Amino acid sequence: MKFKVEIKWITASIIIIGIGLSIINFINNRSLWRDEAALALNIVNKPTYELFQPLDYNQVAPVGFLLIEKLFASFLGNADWTLRIFPIVSFFLSIFLIYSVTQKILKNKLFGLYTAAFFATSLFMISYSSEVKQYMTDVTFGLLILLATIIYNENGFKNKWWLYLLIGIGSVWFSNVSILLLFSSGLYSIYKTHYSIEKKYLRLVIILSIWVFSFITYYTLFIYNHPTRDTMINYWQNAGAFMPQDILNIDFYKSLYGKFYITWGLLGSRIFNLLFVPFLFGLFFLSKGKRDFLFLLVFPVILHLILSYFKLYPFDTRLILYLYPALLIIIFSGFFFIISFFKSIQLYLLYFLSLIIAANIFVSIRRGFPIEKEEIKKSMFYLNPKLIRGDNIYVYYGGVPAFNFYKDQLNLKIDNADILLASNNRNNWSNYREPILKLNNSVWVLFSHLYWIKNEENMTEEEFILNIFRDEGYQIIDEQKYRGSSVYHVTKTMPTSNRVDGPASVN
Repeated sequence: MKFKVEIKWITASIIIIGIGLSIINFINNRSLWRDEAALALNIVNKPTYELFQPLDYNQVAPVGFLLIEKLFASFLGNADWTLRIFPIVSFFLSIFLIYSVTQKILKNKLFGLYTAAFFATSLFMISYSSEVKQYMTDVTFGLLILLATIIYNENGFKNKWWLYLLIGIGSVWFSNVSILLLFSSGLYSIYKTHYSIEKKYLRLVIILSIWVFSFITYYTLFIYNHPTRDTMINYWQNAGAFMPQDILNIDFYKSLYGKFYITWGLLGSRIFNLLFVPFLFGLFFLSKGKRDFLFLLVFPVILHLILSYFKLYPFDTRLILYLYPALLIIIFSGFFFIISFFKSIQLYLLYFLSLIIAANIFVSIRRGFPIEKEEIKKSMFYLNPKLIRGDNIYVYYGGVPAFNFYKDQLNLKIDNADILLASNNRNNWSNYREPILKLNNSVWVLFSHLYWIKNEENMTEEEFILNIFRDEGYQIIDEQKYRGSSVYHVTKTMPTSNRVDGPASVN
């Protein structure tokens, strides 16, 4: 008993460390990256009623998520950190939920703690806990649906079955992927009700009917004929997030393997490829004695792949984050099964398992901590004290949303400068030249969210654009680079004959 208590305290300490790392990451207050900034601009600039309408910048997010974010922004201000409160609270709640779900499935509190500890220290979870996007909320509501489904079918709600009803209704409005979990949960509940003693069909029919009504209402109001549909389908098609249509073609099975590889990659490091063995044992263990739980964990993956096949919902890393808890629960079910066979050395194996979980901390820190993505805020702070009236600021198109967000939020002198917000010319790089010809002799060139594909000369867009400035007689006299962002001060040192006169400001 002494050892068991110690192991529980070790595991609980790892959970606390994970929570601490997420708080440190939150306090670090990294810059919003491009998609976060685009969504944040909608939240802070639009009145509440316009959040029920299609968003700007090709952004899509559940209405419930947007309203909670708007609530925090309204009461605490439009800063980036206020928009991160809801995601990090969702992360904290998810730690408790994955513990509860695992404990319900395995009937073992220690392995509930193990699963929660690995979750709490996972690189992806810590990263998305401070991201102004709905993906951590997807995780929370996915776990909430799982837990509520298990409790309901164990009659744990007793006469408060309306809680199960409300969780399903609310999930639809807070998570776009919740319908996959609700569909799985509905089938699971039908099966469990059919084989139960009480067979309360009417109650279940009421619950499922209202769930369906809630989804149809949401789909009709906010998804059907959405103006960004074609744009997003093209984007995700180019990203390979849809399954190929021909199931007889080898590419279909390569894509299927790729989707598994993406899902497994949520673990965050190749080190954890070793966990594939307990994953297989977990599938075996659950298929033998807990087949109904295995259905709850795996069937949403199958549904998501089907939607991907019909180009209804893409299958990509951040869009499948809600599957990560199921992956962990299967893995630790495998550990539970394996360790149960080695009773003589069970305590040592449990300590070893604690070390594996603690390795998550090492992986997170080794990859760079606190986590930063596109530090345009640092670039803007760098140029601000050096900016003088008459300077131009050229903002690369990938950084425009974040620049627009921060120029209104930070107490900077940027408004004193003439600003050129560049357009996306990735299909014809030569079009970057003409706007540059209209700039003054002193220009701050700001890059963020750089296009990753190089041209035939093996140049990035950043290098290409800087070469345009050089060709026009500019010289780089100052530069500073940060994670995912850079800023250059260029001044004209020699005249050129191809200068086009015109206004320098494009706000």
